[in-house]
Amino acid sequence: MHRIVTLSAIAACAICWVGCSNKAPSTGGYSHTLVPGVTRDRVEEIAGKPVSVQPFNLDAIRAEVMAYPFGQVVLSGDRVILVTIIKDPAYQGPFGAAPGVMDDQFQVALKAHKGHLSGHTDSYDVIVTQGETRTRDWYDTTDNIMVEFAATNANDPLAPYQIVAVNLANKAGMDLLQQMVKSKLRGEFPDQRVVNFVSESWTK
Repeated sequence: MHRIVTLSAIAACAICWVGCSNKAPSTGGYSHTLVPGVTRDRVEEIAGKPVSVQPFNLDAIRAEVMAYPFGQVVLSGDRVILVTIIKDPAYQGPFGAAPGVMDDQFQVALKAHKGHLSGHTDSYDVIVTQGETRTRDWYDTTDNIMVEFAATNANDPLAPYQIVAVNLANKAGMDLLQQMVKSKLRGEFPDQRVVNFVSESWTK
């Protein structure tokens, strides 16, 4: 997993239940009917059987991670709390967010959005055995979305940021994403170390 935050945002998508369609399960791409709140059975009706299923426990959180070609689905109590889109060329999320979109493109779309939003941005470096990644997590706590950015060149302080994952969550999913970063700050992930952490609030 790209940090089970790449585990790791919009629950405003409409849910089409079983009676709405007789289509076969998706064979790779993300479906907009796959949102926080749906059951495990509904996930498999929409997306098919996962590539793998792994338990994930953090503090008091007991969850399962279902891996799919487009990314990951996290369940707690047999319901989805988080959907992460990492790879799907057809996907376009809130404010035009999609893997591969540059930060400046995203900011233009965000600026054009009408309506009040608020949240925070967490910036930090993730150090792993293979090297270092400069990361920026953009949290929209109004709509429960987290967009994850990474610098295109970790060794260049002026390098632009690019979206690597879009996370669609409910409150439990947002809490999980933030707890994971806090856990890494405490040194509880031996293969990943977080340094230079800065969190800034924003409103629009």
